Amino acid sequence: MRGALLIDKPPGLTSFQVISKIRKLLKVKSVGHTGSLDLIASGLLVVLLEQATKLVPYLSNVEKEYIVEAVLGYETLSGDEQGEILYEKKTDNITEEKIKEVLKRFRAKVYQRPPIFSSLKLKGRRYNEMAREGILVPPPMRKVYIREIELLNYRENIVSMRMIVGPGVYIRSIVRDMGRLLGTGATVKGLRRVRIDRFKVESAYKLEEIQNVDELKILTVKELLSHLSRMVLTDKGVYKAITGQNLFPSDFIEVRNFNSLSNLIILTDPDDKLLMLGRNRGNFIHPERMIYNDSGQ
Repeated sequence: MRGALLIDKPPGLTSFQVISKIRKLLKVKSVGHTGSLDLIASGLLVVLLEQATKLVPYLSNVEKEYIVEAVLGYETLSGDEQGEILYEKKTDNITEEKIKEVLKRFRAKVYQRPPIFSSLKLKGRRYNEMAREGILVPPPMRKVYIREIELLNYRENIVSMRMIVGPGVYIRSIVRDMGRLLGTGATVKGLRRVRIDRFKVESAYKLEEIQNVDELKILTVKELLSHLSRMVLTDKGVYKAITGQNLFPSDFIEVRNFNSLSNLIILTDPDDKLLMLGRNRGNFIHPERMIYNDSGQ
């Protein structure tokens, strides 16, 4: 069983706990995901199974969409309602118009400081582990991309928003910085991921729905990579790819689903028993990662 399962994670479980449950339910050895969710968050996890776990580096740096609820009037150390309150402020003068004006400042590329409670590492130690020990070290600023941020509703100090963001964005940091610009403080009350790249939460399974493995829709590796160009190799090309040699036009039978926007390319044999990933280097294709090889070579 190799491929991916779309899961709708409930709040109250960590992404690791969800992965562990999937491993036991499906009786598979290797399980991974393309991006974790906070404990309080719900929504889409793309769970990779067996050889598909090799795709994590290629499927993680993609666009994600969230529905966010933030409460104005205070800021917490962790950036969500579970954290220690750092300060409280009045919200009497806040209007939808003011919120919209502030949100405009977050569109496009911005510099963001990840929250102290994050899974990023400093000299081998996670920031959240150090924070729990009372060692409060702010992570360094980094550049991130926010394509869309839209106010959906504002009522009784609760701001509802829709966000489409690039890789590495912390929603808790956006909410924290929004609160500081408004002068009220803000913290995350609720967070739901509704899309990862082209995969949507409407197609995901809830954990309680995973009973009969034979009835599950497992996305194949090809479906996960369907947005990429696919090059079918000659017999000689298959041998060269497996042995890590660069590939030239004479090593291909045909090119399918050509995508000029990505230099990442699927390499396969005519019988689909081999699947590798390669990089277009201009004059040649360099084999980069074996995903599976059932060809016997």
